[in-house]
Amino acid sequence: MFCFYNTATNEYSTALAATDRGYFESVLKSHQPDSVVVEACGPIGWVSDLCGKLNLKIIVCSTHEVV
Repeated sequence: MFCFYNTATNEYSTALAATDRGYFESVLKSHQPDSVVVEACGPIGWVSDLCGKLNLKIIVCSTHEVV
């Protein structure tokens, strides 16, 4: 699932997404986010690589820790 959050307006929207590198890359290119926040999970390696390729800041979060 994607969640797009606009820090200027505090508005957000969500969308369901397949865990597919090509699809994820097209979404990132079309939305051009300032940063990407992702749960620490199986695909995190290629997601991190993709964000690096697109020069996007990435934040990896653990769902097992309280912040």
